[in-house]
Amino acid sequence: MRARYLDLDYGQLHYRSNECSSAPPLLLLHQSPSDSTMYAELAATLDDQYWVIAPDNPGFGNSDALPDGFSL
Repeated sequence: MRARYLDLDYGQLHYRSNECSSAPPLLLLHQSPSDSTMYAELAATLDDQYWVIAPDNPGFGNSDALPDGFSL
């Protein structure tokens, strides 16, 4: 798993991915208040079977917070 960033209008969204795009995608969404590190061990076991994508929700982990007036 490598740390990646997606540039958005409000800032950056941090996510972890193994970049195995030929495998079926598996999106791992963390609970709040937490971040994508909660899936580190699970992602390691699924690494060769799935294209694992584990984002940090806005305002959590290494993702930028949403601007005022926005919420999840």
